[in-house]
Amino acid sequence: MSIRNILKSDVSIIGSGIIGNSIALSLQRKGYRVSVYDKNPKPGFGTTSYSSGICRMYYSLLDSARLSWEGYHYFENWRDSIRLSNKYEAAELNECGALIFRSDKSNEFINKTSKIMEEIGVPVEYLDLEETNKKVSSLGMDVYNNYETLNPDHMNFGYPKKKSDLSGSIYMPKSGYISDPQLAANNLYQAAKDEGVEFNFNSLVDEIIVDKDKIKGIHLKEKVYIESPIVINACGPYSSQINELAYMNTDIESDINITSKPLRIEVSYTDNLDNMLNPTLEKVDVNKNGMVIIDLDCGVYFRPDVGNKFLIGATEPECDELVWVDDLDDMNDGITEQWLNQMYRAALRMPTLPIPSGTNKKFVVSTYDVTDDWTPIYDKSNIEGYYMAYGSSGNQFKNAGAIGPMMADLVDSCESGLDHDTNPLQHKLKMTDGEIDMSTFSRLRKAKETTATVFG
Repeated sequence: MSIRNILKSDVSIIGSGIIGNSIALSLQRKGYRVSVYDKNPKPGFGTTSYSSGICRMYYSLLDSARLSWEGYHYFENWRDSIRLSNKYEAAELNECGALIFRSDKSNEFINKTSKIMEEIGVPVEYLDLEETNKKVSSLGMDVYNNYETLNPDHMNFGYPKKKSDLSGSIYMPKSGYISDPQLAANNLYQAAKDEGVEFNFNSLVDEIIVDKDKIKGIHLKEKVYIESPIVINACGPYSSQINELAYMNTDIESDINITSKPLRIEVSYTDNLDNMLNPTLEKVDVNKNGMVIIDLDCGVYFRPDVGNKFLIGATEPECDELVWVDDLDDMNDGITEQWLNQMYRAALRMPTLPIPSGTNKKFVVSTYDVTDDWTPIYDKSNIEGYYMAYGSSGNQFKNAGAIGPMMADLVDSCESGLDHDTNPLQHKLKMTDGEIDMSTFSRLRKAKETTATVFG
């Protein structure tokens, strides 16, 4: 280890995405002296900036839904909830609502998630087919045909079922999206910096110092040693690399049951909906009538976007090959057949969808940090002082405001003597009623029964 400077901090957080920044803010307000390190040049510059920013509460697990409902309340009053100074522009929640089509394929998911949402107080409306049509007809969507989840190269693609099994939908008015995810991460950075958190960008952690299974600090490639008894891994897709540094002299498999790995994903943007393929139709106004739409049969989701467009993403249907990334620094960041597949599947539901062509194609390529059960790890470790907040699996952006206080509670409780592995922390929520049983997010858990998709 080469050392040029020696610094001190109570807590060192690796990763300045929206989750790392939220944890930093909460711990600093608890009285810890916190430093954050990120190899990128600014906060939220990694996968946070590529998030779809959707805020919803439908999850397969009760505690996941509770955490999301709590996080939603943070975004409802974002500036006040994080105590952001008026001198900064604040991210805003577009509360447009969310709708999930109900069919034979989605019934099990809807029945399970709707019961969970009702239990925790999330408003849910059950719509029949005619009511569903009223909700989405102004968007040019067809609810009277339904399709098998296939890609365009399949011989049966585009042929509706002889008898549609769409029976309606569920609608959640308390849902929406953040149009600028990076701004939200930057807001947490601004609030944390104003509280005294020290941020270090263009700073690559190349060593985690462990002595006798106890954290001593971290070392930067810039030949800087930070003496720090607590280190938190909030590195998103790079989290497994950070774990390798921490467990250099320890058997990681004896301490972490749940693994994570990066999954390459693409999201696409439609052309301006003023350019609908059928000019006789009334113009679609996404800002006025748009909402988040989940279509498990076509294997896509829709989210309104600026410029009267839809953002289109995939729901990890069986017809899509999952592309796992071995080398994040050598990942293909260009367009692939996935762009066309999800656009064409979206067009089955929205037949007049204006699909961009040529150089007008707009897309984003990023990664999800996916765990075995698509549920994150928020936990301590057997290395004293080493904590983990990763494995977001593409569905944790919305929870960021709530994750910070939860992780701060965990760190503070464990550092005060709580044996979290045998007596899991029951985290009391601030914005909503109830508690989070943090064993749900334990590194020691057996894989949970979830959707095994971004919906968790």
